[in-house]
Amino acid sequence: MTTYSKAPAELIKLTQDVMRRYHGGLNDVGVLVDVLLAFPAEDANGDAVGPAITVAGYAATACIKIISYKDRVVRGHDAEITIDGNCWDVASEAERTAILDHELTHLELITDAAGSVKRDDAERPRLRMRKHDRHFGWFDVVAHRHGEASLEVRQARAMLDSQAFKQCYLFDVNGDDEDTSSGDPENENADDPLVSVVDHGRPLRMKRSRVADHIIDSCKRQFAGSH
Repeated sequence: MTTYSKAPAELIKLTQDVMRRYHGGLNDVGVLVDVLLAFPAEDANGDAVGPAITVAGYAATACIKIISYKDRVVRGHDAEITIDGNCWDVASEAERTAILDHELTHLELITDAAGSVKRDDAERPRLRMRKHDRHFGWFDVVAHRHGEASLEVRQARAMLDSQAFKQCYLFDVNGDDEDTSSGDPENENADDPLVSVVDHGRPLRMKRSRVADHIIDSCKRQFAGSH
């Protein structure tokens, strides 16, 4: 059985700092967020038995929920974040900030036609859950069997062909202080610069325009070896 503990004071403070830094709207109206740490059940050897947190049946590092009106009155908080305690223990400071930012991004204020925040009978700001910008339900075996005809590969292709997606999720373009020229005029094209990607742990350098095709080809090679 999953066990829970109250978050330490430093985690509560970090949550408040992240809210102030990235979610000023929530902070300005006084949204209060409680935090719990969850730990998975363990076997006789002390090894985890299943995940500490699941969302829709899948293991998750963290999750957030809006607290009911009754619990708001009793507990004095508007939302609750639950974090896998084992994951939190090994996360870097940057990763911890990103986890909290992700969960807080789920919270949206409910406003009226004039833009004023609506409040419940306890005068707490009303909230709703924001869905993820991107959400996937893929089966590798279907992509393997049907290739370009499958929704899996078609969606992957659409994402990898999107310049905005590639810039946000797949690589970092080298900064101005790094010399990426190689004497080859083709590599110095400002419209198609060299970028850094990581393929199964291997750092690679290639033109930006080649990234989508490279990842698709890499996935096809991986599928070709699976049955």
